[in-house]
Amino acid sequence: MVEELQSLFQEMEAIVAEAAKGNGGGGVGTVVDRLQKQVEQARQRVTDFEKAVEHRVRHAASTTEQSIRRNPWESIAITAAVAFALGVILSRRD
Repeated sequence: MVEELQSLFQEMEAIVAEAAKGNGGGGVGTVVDRLQKQVEQARQRVTDFEKAVEHRVRHAASTTEQSIRRNPWESIAITAAVAFALGVILSRRD
């Protein structure tokens, strides 16, 4: 995702550089249209990425909930162990 956005920004910079040199190939209107197209593509990719992350988070939460419901005592034991470990670590910091 980051690489795609970097690529889009590089393309936008190239368009702006062409416009600054006067090589826009059709004037300011063309440059603005090209930039708007690039921005819209970037927005769409961010939206797609957002949806994919949301789906993965929901799936992970659902899987975790199912695991806890199937193994409640194991979940309690793990939680207690983690809490104990954090308590030990935090008490040694002082």
